[in-house]
Amino acid sequence: MASSESDEAELDLWVEVLEAILASRATWEDRTFRARLEVRYEAEGFAVMARQGRPRSGYSGGYEWQAWLSCRLFTEGGQGPSITVEDLMEASLQAQGVSPTSPLTCVEELTVENGAWRARRVRQPGAEEETWARMGVGECRPGWLMEEHSGIPHFQEMLDPSLVFSAVEFESVTVEECGWSLLGSPRRADQAHGYYPAIVHPYGDEWTAFFDARWGAITQCRTRLKGAELASHVMTVKSTG
Repeated sequence: MASSESDEAELDLWVEVLEAILASRATWEDRTFRARLEVRYEAEGFAVMARQGRPRSGYSGGYEWQAWLSCRLFTEGGQGPSITVEDLMEASLQAQGVSPTSPLTCVEELTVENGAWRARRVRQPGAEEETWARMGVGECRPGWLMEEHSGIPHFQEMLDPSLVFSAVEFESVTVEECGWSLLGSPRRADQAHGYYPAIVHPYGDEWTAFFDARWGAITQCRTRLKGAELASHVMTVKSTG
């Protein structure tokens, strides 16, 4: 009896969490806010890519890896234009597997007001800055972040966590103050489907995230491999309206 009640309580918790995640996109409509995201790729995060090579799946069009591979993030020493994760991985392969020896980080900032958004990225070291903007009135939801050349899919994925469903096999959920901690594992390339989010490293064996119920968003997530961290994303949000 106790086991049955425990199973029912766990199922009820999962239903509550999944309903909150699926409702996330709508909660951001018409909001005015500022968000700041810190992205960090550990050296091991690139080393494992050099060892494994480009992710593959059964889809021929490449759409499922577009966000992860084409996201423009880093540049050596913070100088010059940013390059994609794929560019950096290919450079590592051409250099016989040589990968960065220290973490690569960048900060992305987003401002949304009256259906218009502005985004900027500051890469470290060197404080190189890139900016994007979309002005005008239109449908205000995270989808407007996913324009073809915006290069900032992280914000949409943090604000609309349902996008990670295609790439993460969830294992457990824990109730925390103001939200839930989620534990899962990245799906193998041949088991992922449709879309692979940039906030999940495809070669990890553990993905953890905190879903903040106050915001209806993932505010931090990490991918690890055998206990070693590969990549992390931490977002803070401030309402301005």
